[in-house]
Amino acid sequence: MLELSAAGWGFITVKTDADYAGKLVRLDAGYPELLLRYFTGYVERAQPSANGFQRLLVWELTGVFEKPWPCSFQHPTLRTITDYLQKESGLTFDVPASGYADKPIPHFTHNGTGYLADEGLITNTSRMSPFWRLITITVIKPVLWLKEALVNVVMRNMYLATASGVWLDMFAWGVNLKRKPATAASGVIRFYKTAGAPVVTVPKGTVIQTERIAGVIYSVSTTEAAEIPAGTQSGLIPVTADAPGGAHNLAPGYFRILPVAVAGVERVQNEDDWLTTPGGDAESDNDLRDRCRNQYNLVGNYHTDAVYAGMIAGIVGLSIDRIFFLHDAPRGPGTANAYLLLDSGVISQPFIDKVNDYVTNQGHHGHGDDMQCMPMPETHHDLVLTLFVDNIANFTAEQLEKLKKETGDMVRCAFRENSFYDVKQTWPYSRFSFSNLGRELHRAFPDIQSLTFSLADIISELSVPRLKSLSVVVKNV
Repeated sequence: MLELSAAGWGFITVKTDADYAGKLVRLDAGYPELLLRYFTGYVERAQPSANGFQRLLVWELTGVFEKPWPCSFQHPTLRTITDYLQKESGLTFDVPASGYADKPIPHFTHNGTGYLADEGLITNTSRMSPFWRLITITVIKPVLWLKEALVNVVMRNMYLATASGVWLDMFAWGVNLKRKPATAASGVIRFYKTAGAPVVTVPKGTVIQTERIAGVIYSVSTTEAAEIPAGTQSGLIPVTADAPGGAHNLAPGYFRILPVAVAGVERVQNEDDWLTTPGGDAESDNDLRDRCRNQYNLVGNYHTDAVYAGMIAGIVGLSIDRIFFLHDAPRGPGTANAYLLLDSGVISQPFIDKVNDYVTNQGHHGHGDDMQCMPMPETHHDLVLTLFVDNIANFTAEQLEKLKKETGDMVRCAFRENSFYDVKQTWPYSRFSFSNLGRELHRAFPDIQSLTFSLADIISELSVPRLKSLSVVVKNV
């Protein structure tokens, strides 16, 4: 292999027993009457080959200037270039007396590492040549970056259906919307006094926790100091979640642990209708996109579903697809109902009253409209989940209890009692598939070999399936 700007090298196979490493080698090519020098070099190393042959690695003997001699000529000849090098370096060049030695070319440029000639064509075309490395850094990479930015950022964010992040925020701004921030849940917790206790004072900041669920403990704190007077067995005290987000919108019975005991308090618990204001996560791109799409339906002078849905979604932590309408005049002509659904937990009556006050009493309804917001109707079901494992004897009592508890929490998540797991939840106007829930349980808990449910699929109308009771049983396969 001969290189233009580096020493040539190659392999020669010869039959010899001698060691030629480090010795000079010369290759002549041609006819007996006309042999021409083709290669002059030395043997770098030799290695044995078959049948008494040796394979020699040879390198071309080259000379290197002590420094580069950059030059640029317009219409030079070979003699012009050699004269320049002879003058600059002191070397003597013997130029053949041939026509090509005095034939001009359009342009010649040399930078010490490669050649540009013949009207600018590159002859040092190695991928690792300085020229192509320069082109890669200054041209190719920026162009590829611009292409990726154009396709995956600019073009993608030109359309509402595919925009995300701050680009979607700009779409929302264009239709008078803003992304809803994360909000903390608030409600009331009932504190029960010990028997015979006098007046009990619950300090501000008293923490009430859940058990550890999916590795996380959720907590709420009292927002003010409160007294439970003598002669009263219990009292409701306002609380707020210690962190924003919808994960604290839990069903009744989850908040019941006092990490620090309060004198005179026997137990605590969140009851039905405890959640006065549901918490909400920062609005996702999908939910904001749905609200933006809904804005295009607001053009007109009438209060349509889109108007009411946008209004309700804007004042509560709900997305558009969790608001359902009943139009068939449930209270007579001009009446309609809007049913609200949370991802987890149950909407309380105080919360519904707050929404109805905004829609009705504050004048945000249409002329003659009677729009009432209500919690989504519920159907309640008793469910038994039977888990089959290889051998119960291989599990400790703690492991079995943990398996039963975590699988139960996952099933409760599917029935909208919590939001600890990524499972398909119950919905109105849909079929809830227990086979799909079983697949999700298998994926989350590898110890389960098989499982059965006591119920078939639940088909719902304008209602959401809820659990009346849940039992988890573990058996041998």
